[in-house]
Amino acid sequence: MQLLVDAHVHIYPFMSAGALLDAASANLSRLGARAPEEHPGGILLVADPVGVKGYERLLHADANDCGHWSPEYTDIRCAMLRRSGGARIVALKGQQLITREGLEVLGLGYKAVPSGLSLSVTVDRITTGGGLSIIPWGAGKWLGRRGRLLTDLITSEERRPDILLADNGSRPWCWSRVPQFDTAAERGMRVIAGSDPLPLAGEERRVGSFGFRLSVESPEGASMADVFQKELTNSAATIRIVGKAMSFSRFALNQLRLRL
Repeated sequence: MQLLVDAHVHIYPFMSAGALLDAASANLSRLGARAPEEHPGGILLVADPVGVKGYERLLHADANDCGHWSPEYTDIRCAMLRRSGGARIVALKGQQLITREGLEVLGLGYKAVPSGLSLSVTVDRITTGGGLSIIPWGAGKWLGRRGRLLTDLITSEERRPDILLADNGSRPWCWSRVPQFDTAAERGMRVIAGSDPLPLAGEERRVGSFGFRLSVESPEGASMADVFQKELTNSAATIRIVGKAMSFSRFALNQLRLRL
């Protein structure tokens, strides 16, 4: 089964969960060149910052918040939602952590880890809990001292299947060279992608517009969370990044809006 995945989603309190799911379904379907009701389903990794309960809103979806979407199957790690008409979205529970150095790490499939730890300790704690560490690109975060720290991690932890880098839909197209992605390719560390909606009005419409395609096998009765995590760490699985980078003008405007 071909899955389209947005590996970096935040559902901020001011956002409409229903509008976000509608946008995700439409955007992922465009990436897959199918109508929403014909697509087998997209996956969103919902990485909640501290104090934000985006995944819980999907887990307990109601018409006031999620519109035409209703839960078809839910558990503590995975929520499958279906829209009237047939479109389907699977949300996986994740966590956004900010390391002591100011780098962002998205955790998937592990017991809670606090923010504020060093990068190496954060990754070790997630691994010890049986999860995956996803380190997403961020404007300015992979430069200078922090960039060197990340490069050191990639070099020392090469070919680790439970540590991944993530490209970012908020990266402008003209910021074309990211040295850490080159180093990851050389060291056998995988790179995935996600949209990373910012805490700004209208950003929920970008969810699902940037991500990756993954081929998976779906055994009878298996949790989608288990299948996804297993295939994402399978070195034989093919990952293809899909979607378009952001225009420079929108990137600059978003950065200005964040600061104002």
